[in-house]
Amino acid sequence: MANLDHFIANSNYPFDKVVFFAEQRTNGNTLIKIPNPIGEPMLIEAIGTTDDWATSKDNIGLVSCGKYNIQMFINADLTAVQVWGYLPNSSNAATKMRTAYESNSKLIFDTRLKYLKVFKEGVANLGAGQSITIPHNLGFVPITKYWVELPAITGIGFDEAGLEDGRDVVDSNEVPLLHADAENIYIHNDSNNYGGIYWRIYTNATI
Repeated sequence: MANLDHFIANSNYPFDKVVFFAEQRTNGNTLIKIPNPIGEPMLIEAIGTTDDWATSKDNIGLVSCGKYNIQMFINADLTAVQVWGYLPNSSNAATKMRTAYESNSKLIFDTRLKYLKVFKEGVANLGAGQSITIPHNLGFVPITKYWVELPAITGIGFDEAGLEDGRDVVDSNEVPLLHADAENIYIHNDSNNYGGIYWRIYTNATI
């Protein structure tokens, strides 16, 4: 299985598709809402900058995507953020959205670029303190991503539940929510606040 990263395209391993992208200027330490044109929660990611993109950083604050809005509570030192969303998985609405998008799109591949090829994906529904082990047997440590369902957080103006990038919600003192080795991924729910944990394993190695 170690050569999974060598092919360009194989229908057994779908590619992540970015269906939304936006850049927003900010003065930092503020709530930003961007309308969600997709109409369903996306698997969202974001980066920010403190120096007009001379450098960038992943941990920018709290970023969540609900059905109607992308909500971001931005760290005080940021001058701009970029946010993008992938097609979600494992729901009837997501299946309809994926079919509609793929039937109206043209795929263009460029061998100068590396693509993230999805090996496995799913949703784990775990109670507080519960864990699950998911085998992949790739023989190397793969790139993984995860998002969690969060409730509305009205104290900071997040008036809509949504999907949050898992890297932003795990405190440094908690047990890591997801980690991987050469055979399995391990997911642990350390909080009552999490709903479903949307996970993806890619054929790409971490190194």
